[in-house]
Amino acid sequence: VVFVLEKVHILWEPVLIPATYRRTLCSILDRVFSRINEDVLQLDDLGADETLQ
Repeated sequence: VVFVLEKVHILWEPVLIPATYRRTLCSILDRVFSRINEDVLQLDDLGADETLQ
């Protein structure tokens, strides 16, 4: 994830207006961390389901 974000930074920061770049990067980070959080919560649910079985 960090490698991809670094490449996004290198490619898009010089091209975009700073406010647009910041807003876009924040949106990307929000989606990435939301997805990671969702996946981690699903792992906890899977562990609980296996324990109950």
